[in-house]
Amino acid sequence: MKKSFIYPMLAILIFAIACKKEKEEKPNVEKEETELVKQNDTVVPKSSETDTVQTNPADTTTVNPNPADTTAVAPKPSGADTVATKPLDTVSVANLSYKASKYDTSQSFVNEYIEFNTTNKYLKVKHKNIQFCNKPENIFVKSFISNDTMFIYEETSKYSGCSTFMYDLNYTLQFSYGKYHVILKKNNKIIHEFELDYNSQTNANLIIKDDIFVGKTEKLNVKKFSHTDCKSHAKSAYKYKSAKKEYLELSSDGKYLKIKHINAKFNCCPGKIFITSKISKNIIFIDEDETLHDCNCVCDYDLDYKVGPLKYKKYLIVMTQMKDPVPYKKIDLNFNSNTKKIVNIENKYN
Repeated sequence: MKKSFIYPMLAILIFAIACKKEKEEKPNVEKEETELVKQNDTVVPKSSETDTVQTNPADTTTVNPNPADTTAVAPKPSGADTVATKPLDTVSVANLSYKASKYDTSQSFVNEYIEFNTTNKYLKVKHKNIQFCNKPENIFVKSFISNDTMFIYEETSKYSGCSTFMYDLNYTLQFSYGKYHVILKKNNKIIHEFELDYNSQTNANLIIKDDIFVGKTEKLNVKKFSHTDCKSHAKSAYKYKSAKKEYLELSSDGKYLKIKHINAKFNCCPGKIFITSKISKNIIFIDEDETLHDCNCVCDYDLDYKVGPLKYKKYLIVMTQMKDPVPYKKIDLNFNSNTKKIVNIENKYN
């Protein structure tokens, strides 16, 4: 036999022996894989005898034997290195109670205020003389904290009628000691913002609103009321800026106080503009109102009317619009037969 034929045959024989040996050494991975079952999205061996599946001595994969612990084989979610933080943390509110306010009926005005006191790691809150619509179905409080800002919401559910009525609220809040910027809201409207240093010794009072009228009143007559049409082009209520100065002209007309409100701001679709007035001792209340305010725009109007009859003496005149409990102007007036006075008003939309 020629040497050139022997060498190729020898090479083929060696290759066949090597393949047979490798096949005998390789474990039957497919058979073991069929014995695995999936429990609670975690791959575990059916038998507890084998905790490791080895396909290569250099590559060992540990399989978690405990179905309840999925962390060993759970894939790492994208963004796992980013710590998620909640924008608002809920503050525990407890012991809420409320009742109609009691005050000295001989007074004409009272203050709305809050008392803060720390009691057994709770902040005790007493909110006195807060005004809500009469006969609310329910009054409730909720609170949240975001970093060093605290939000307190004092709200009502359904109510019947809307004559303002005063209540005293009592409740406790549980949160960590620290310095907070507090935003107090009533029916989702901010009524006050303040700084609170909450610690084991906190004891503070805060005036929310002063001079809330609680005295008895009598109706005054409103005569010869008239007003102009919209004097300016209707503009957005949120972007309204009038170059026209707003002011009041006060004068006497016999025993009546004559008032001209120049460039008064009302809705551009006011329906009917009307005036109501009442008196309590030496305090005259005048409210300028409208029956509709459906349009998102504001106009300048001139109003002309007189209220009375009045005695010649000194008065405090409290001017409001749309029955807002906060006056847009308070005026001290010595009313007599020669009364003439001009009162400038800050433009409420500037």
